[in-house]
Amino acid sequence: SMYLVHFGAYHLAAPAEFTNRWIWLGENRPFRQTEYFKLFLEALGAPSYWRERGFPPACRPISDDDFECE
Repeated sequence: SMYLVHFGAYHLAAPAEFTNRWIWLGENRPFRQTEYFKLFLEALGAPSYWRERGFPPACRPISDDDFECE
């Protein structure tokens, strides 16, 4: 999945293979700005967790039910 994301084939990447390490690398910023990334984080429950405990530096809420990441 890391290579699929690197080449922009986000729709083929398997969220189960995502790791915290590589999704936050600078070169993956375009991926973090896609709906695929949001769906992955929502499946993990990250936005709910962040709303309770604070968003990480690369992400921020944009409404009560949406967020964006750099």
